[in-house]
Amino acid sequence: MPRATGPRSALVSPGSLLRAWRRASGLTQADLGEQVHVSAAAVSAWETGARGIPARALDRLDTALGAGGCLVGLSRAIGTSILEPRTRWGHAFHASSGPVWAWIRPQRTGRVHGLARFRVFAFDIDHEVGPEGLFMQAPGLDPNWAVTVHTQTPVWVDFGQGVPPDWLGVPRVSSSALRDVVLSHPSDPMLGLVVDSVRRLAGGSAAARTRVRGLVDARRWDLLEEQWRRGQDAVVPVAPPGGPRPPRTPEEQRALHRRLRNARGLSQAEAAVAVTELLRDRSVPAITRGTPPVSKMQIHNYESGRRGRVPHLPALLDRAYDAYGFSCFEPVRTWRVRHDSVATVFPDFWLGPVTLVVRASGEEPDPGPLRLSWRDRRIEVPLPSVPLSSAPLSVGCLRLPDDGDLTVQLPPGWTVDVRMGFDPDAMELITDWVPVSPQAARAVVARVVCSLGLAVGVSESDLRWAALTGDVGPARCVAAAAPTLPTGSTGRCTSRPQAPRP
Repeated sequence: MPRATGPRSALVSPGSLLRAWRRASGLTQADLGEQVHVSAAAVSAWETGARGIPARALDRLDTALGAGGCLVGLSRAIGTSILEPRTRWGHAFHASSGPVWAWIRPQRTGRVHGLARFRVFAFDIDHEVGPEGLFMQAPGLDPNWAVTVHTQTPVWVDFGQGVPPDWLGVPRVSSSALRDVVLSHPSDPMLGLVVDSVRRLAGGSAAARTRVRGLVDARRWDLLEEQWRRGQDAVVPVAPPGGPRPPRTPEEQRALHRRLRNARGLSQAEAAVAVTELLRDRSVPAITRGTPPVSKMQIHNYESGRRGRVPHLPALLDRAYDAYGFSCFEPVRTWRVRHDSVATVFPDFWLGPVTLVVRASGEEPDPGPLRLSWRDRRIEVPLPSVPLSSAPLSVGCLRLPDDGDLTVQLPPGWTVDVRMGFDPDAMELITDWVPVSPQAARAVVARVVCSLGLAVGVSESDLRWAALTGDVGPARCVAAAAPTLPTGSTGRCTSRPQAPRP
């Protein structure tokens, strides 16, 4: 019988986690070593902590144990506890194609209050959480559905792929079949657009509603319908003042990046490889893939405070260490395309928080709206009527895989600086975006319907079948809803394997 190991011993270190996983798989050290082409002594040294597990070896171990990326993710996550806990964390699952998780751990055993938002859904966290933490799981997540976690008290949160095994003994909540979710913002225009489109396709049929309800947890469906009717938003907790803030000086930034690298268990050479892989990602244009590899010496020089030649290295390290914009505040190149509009060009690798610093530049700045447009979505932000001496206004949003570059339309008397990174004082624009055009709206409907099914573990074909009335087939329904995706949109969701029907 495989031996199970509890969370108190398995989640202490990467080595103890590897030992527990190996034993749960019924393998000896020699068996595992043979599969990853190392000796039993090497496996023993990794498990006891006598030697760190190299990044490449960890990938091979994950594959050999059939962990689906979970062993890698949890091994990296264990080191996060050497960092300061915070009340806000986030992650974008770039090119995610399977189950995903977030692991939340409090500083001490007690009740944790918070909200984990992922596009239209959220986990309303109100749990007694021990030192082993709490897993929040989803059967899948569209890469354009970033996750943000807000808590009332400081915690550690990490994110990863795969399914954490039951033998860890860690309690969990799940979005599967809508089991533990709430609606994050029922009045979000994007969600309203999808609901209205599905209703039109279904012809207002009560039978269609019954079919869709039958695919998920019926009790949870009824609760979400009631929340929708009331228009009640999920409440983002207010954290007390104080706590760690993102670094704003080069010295603080380098120190945080050293701590992050150590927390992730990476050597300088492995950090260089991770940065190079970001620059050579096959999902970005060939011009970026031609960038020379980043060397260990360049990482060493950066951490030592020497001038380097790698553009945007702090932002690259932020991505490589999964800091989600907390460890960088890098300027983005902008230029004026019209008298009232500024265009930005982001490095291809950047996904995550973007901060716009808007300043009054004239004697009487116009209080008209600030308009932001990504490839297929836009939003308007009212600007206050302020004197020239007032502090700048910070506005935060997210750059996601399908977004491309950002266009900013400014009223007279205002200027803007755009940064890659997170400002805790910024006004966050998470919801209330609308499509930029009717064509974009049709594409949004098609993609979000698919993404909803992915997040709750219902296949795209089942979800579309359930919404249909009459004899129209799923393929014809899709064509009616969204004939084509906008130029440059990846359409990742429709290219994925369908999740099994619960």
